[in-house]
Amino acid sequence: MLFPALRVILLIAAIGLVVFLLHSIKKSKMSIEDALFWMGFSFLILLMSIFPEIPSFLSDTIGFMSPVNFVFLFFIFVLIIRDFLSNRRISQL
Repeated sequence: MLFPALRVILLIAAIGLVVFLLHSIKKSKMSIEDALFWMGFSFLILLMSIFPEIPSFLSDTIGFMSPVNFVFLFFIFVLIIRDFLSNRRISQL
């Protein structure tokens, strides 16, 4: 089970990210492709904060000592993949 403090942090981060995204889209400062990625990312954060059983199950299945470690590693992995794809897109330009 995720620690209650981590659940609150994830919930606040997801809500804050959605508010920031909507503001950025409204001001036309972000492409739709980027906004969709970040909306999906915030949905994952929200999903893990509302249903802590998901990261707990996955961390037990994969063999992590703590669900918190799984959550951090998962999001770091997703952001590294996103960074790679962004760098590739920038290189093509």
